[in-house]
Amino acid sequence: MGFYKLLYLIKNDKSRLEYGSGKNKKFKVFTTDEYLWETAQVKHRTNQSILTAIKESSIDCKIHSKSSGENLKCFQFNTQDTSKWAYNPNWNDLDEDDKTFKDQRVEIKFKWKVFKHPGKADTSYAMTNNTDKSKPDVLKDLYDLDDARKNIANHVGVIVKVQGKAQIKLNQFQN
Repeated sequence: MGFYKLLYLIKNDKSRLEYGSGKNKKFKVFTTDEYLWETAQVKHRTNQSILTAIKESSIDCKIHSKSSGENLKCFQFNTQDTSKWAYNPNWNDLDEDDKTFKDQRVEIKFKWKVFKHPGKADTSYAMTNNTDKSKPDVLKDLYDLDDARKNIANHVGVIVKVQGKAQIKLNQFQN
């Protein structure tokens, strides 16, 4: 037993369609049903936009966007350094805050290769060479593969050299 969703919409007959006029401009005459349907569609699109913004800014966005299959661009910070502030307001000149944000934001462009985790057959990462000369023990940087495909650099760990052997070290929040 199934349920059906039906839409009853009364429209004007095209042969009897009349145009109203106001100040030499012609406009289409809508039925009440057509007007309510158009209004409902505008509200629906607005609600979907708000819902998407809420989902993308939520803390657990990455978890739910992967499981639901939605193509969300989750909010995240461009650094793993927990001592940095997300925003430094300038109380003396509020117009400069936008400039501060642009100056602090780093555009990251990187080339990566797919790296399959040797211990976990179903786990893959985006891998790049280490460019940080202050960390000579780090051989490669690992990024979330789904994010890398969207040109988002979400650093999840590194491959380091320990006693002559390569080891994967994931950030604390990773499995």
